[in-house]
Amino acid sequence: MKKQLIILILCFSSFCYSQNEEKKGGNNILISNEETCEKGSEKANEDFSKGIFNSFSYGWAADTNPKDSEKFSEYYKEYVRKKYSINIEHKGCVISDCSECYSKTMDKLILDKFGKDVFKNARKEALALFAKRQ
Repeated sequence: MKKQLIILILCFSSFCYSQNEEKKGGNNILISNEETCEKGSEKANEDFSKGIFNSFSYGWAADTNPKDSEKFSEYYKEYVRKKYSINIEHKGCVISDCSECYSKTMDKLILDKFGKDVFKNARKEALALFAKRQ
């Protein structure tokens, strides 16, 4: 019994040191617990220079409009992707320093490139086009 308990504890403790795998635009990126804020910012600058524009959100998705249907939300994401090449994605509740800095840096770069109202204007345009489809 004691041996089984020790094996069980060892198995559970190994989960603490595992890596998470995230997919971004078809590329697999391993994010370990050791990645820093600086690495996140560097990765955002690198992606941006390659024309990869990722706008990620984390935590509870409170920034979405509760009046939006799921169909419109998907239409809006596709509209922004086609018009601006911006990938909008909700990444869940867990966020690391690396991920947070990646998002902050990338969002600043996106707003500098496309204008501070890019998402607001795109939502208005997408709503008008979506309404015409109905």
